[in-house]
Amino acid sequence: MENREVILFAPQEAQRFLTRFGRDFELAGANDVPALLRRASAVSPRLSLILLALPGEESLAALEALGREEALRRVPVVVFLPDGALEERALRLGAYEVLLGCQSAAAMELRLARALAHSPCEAKARALQEQVRLGEERYRLIMEKSDGVIFEWDIGRDRVHFSEVWEQRFGHPAQMEHFLGGFDAQSFLEPQDAPIFRALLERVRAGAPYSEATVRVRKGEGSLWMRAGLTGLREESLHSAVGILIDVDREMREAQRQRRRAERDGLTGLYNKTTAEAMIRDYLDGEGKGRLHALMVLDFDNFKAVNDSYGHRYGDRLLVEVTRRISGFFRASDIIGRAGGDEFIILMKDLPGRVPVEERARELCGAFLQTSPGGQVSGSVGIALSTPQGGGYEALYEQADLALYEAKRQGKGTFCFYSGGLRREGAPSPKSDRR
Repeated sequence: MENREVILFAPQEAQRFLTRFGRDFELAGANDVPALLRRASAVSPRLSLILLALPGEESLAALEALGREEALRRVPVVVFLPDGALEERALRLGAYEVLLGCQSAAAMELRLARALAHSPCEAKARALQEQVRLGEERYRLIMEKSDGVIFEWDIGRDRVHFSEVWEQRFGHPAQMEHFLGGFDAQSFLEPQDAPIFRALLERVRAGAPYSEATVRVRKGEGSLWMRAGLTGLREESLHSAVGILIDVDREMREAQRQRRRAERDGLTGLYNKTTAEAMIRDYLDGEGKGRLHALMVLDFDNFKAVNDSYGHRYGDRLLVEVTRRISGFFRASDIIGRAGGDEFIILMKDLPGRVPVEERARELCGAFLQTSPGGQVSGSVGIALSTPQGGGYEALYEQADLALYEAKRQGKGTFCFYSGGLRREGAPSPKSDRR
């Protein structure tokens, strides 16, 4: 211990700034200016740095007192100030560096290392100078070569600092306080993505060495997809993290287009059979289990006659127009899909009762009369209501299919609810009667 170089600090609480230097230096503290001067004189041959974090004017008074001590004039003095109001005075009084409360922990550590590199203890200084040079070179290369936004998160103070491109490109402030603590109020993300980014921060704070997420960052009236990566910087304890936000907007939007093409019916734009059935099945087995829903199976009547009389192109236009009309009858949360040909499946979610289902079914049947030439095409609807016991998509579809068979048997152009007494006679599926 006697041969180690010394970093002197005041007050005792200032030791928190020096966590990463504790293994290489002896750390010595004082709580006032007289004690600081006594300790400094006692260890002056080994003194590498003095850190002052006393209340503003006291730090300036300590600077003046240190300047009057011949033996201490070569020792770099770093002053911590909560803001920049006294920064110019501190520099005029001989401070080598000024740390401001708005700076990140990583930036403060770099400045402290830079000051230590000018210590009168020359051997240690040369080694630190090389470390600082390499650190600054790495940082410069990262900033120059990266297309993304670098950000540093001081976990202890819950403060984040973004690189200049953040404000230039997105218009958001480069400095944010209460970053995790007040994260739900942050306005730089789309609301749906805020919990995703918050979870990323919490994983790193809990000890994960690295975490990654893809979120939408607001830009003007829109937003861009960005991939966020965050790495915890650990010395004796985790106190800061550094991250990068990389623009992946083009890739994400292309992936969304590809997914949409895979999920959607090419003619109507509705979900295709595979996607609609999977979504309905997942909802009935998961979030919607035990609640009241209605599964509708809608089928065109006499559609083959229209194709034969007017041609398949006209039939396709009719499908598109009917799809446009029926889509307007349902909520955004409901699921509508084209099951193939002239058959559609619809799940009405979370219903208060049977009445809204009857209203929608009447509107569906009426949509055909307003659209088809001379009323030649009508629509029949079979409806099955879920039960608290559930039964899954397959059981509900079979019931709706039986109800559709009954609607067609009654003369078409109407709707029918499933009841336990319905049976299909002769044919395995009402498709044999969908003409």
